[in-house]
Amino acid sequence: MLWRYLVATSMLGAFTRINAGKSSIAANYVARFNTSTNTWSILGTGNGVDGTVNALSIVGSEVYVSGYFTHADILGSSVPTNRVARFNTASKLWRSL
Repeated sequence: MLWRYLVATSMLGAFTRINAGKSSIAANYVARFNTSTNTWSILGTGNGVDGTVNALSIVGSEVYVSGYFTHADILGSSVPTNRVARFNTASKLWRSL
């Protein structure tokens, strides 16, 4: 299954919801799009990070994000970060750097 990780921004540089089929779900500032099913989903068990994401990089199974946030996996395990975090696509866990 091919996953593409996207950072989408509005004119204000932030989004908090994504269209997941016929409904929208919370996805704070970062989300993934499945090109096979044309569906959006959240990263991890929470719903993203607590501030705007300005950069994203993928290295192997790690998705690195940086921006104006201090926590990742909001409403999940809530990992403290210092404006940079990584998401592991295999374990589906956020970690600070």
